Amino acid sequence: MGAGTGLLSYFWYQHCSASEYVLVNIANDMLNVARKRFVSIKNISYEISDHSARLPAGEFDVIVPALSIPHLENEDKIKLFAQIYDKLPKGGLFVN
Repeated sequence: MGAGTGLLSYFWYQHCSASEYVLVNIANDMLNVARKRFVSIKNISYEISDHSARLPAGEFDVIVPALSIPHLENEDKIKLFAQIYDKLPKGGLFVN
């Protein structure tokens, strides 16, 4: 969520390279930088979306926002946290 240039995702990838990643950001320009960072990596996909309005389809074992939540209003945070909860299976992890 709010993946931006993919810098935080890059650090996660160094330790969990076999995982599937979905980098979400509202700005395509930022995701283009991330695409260059991960140019030859097949298990990373990209979605241009406002994660405060809608999260990607499916469940996720881990959800990691990249410093985007503090910019939201409290009401939007509450809605987002509810969406995140619904996306995580039992034992899933939200790292904020």
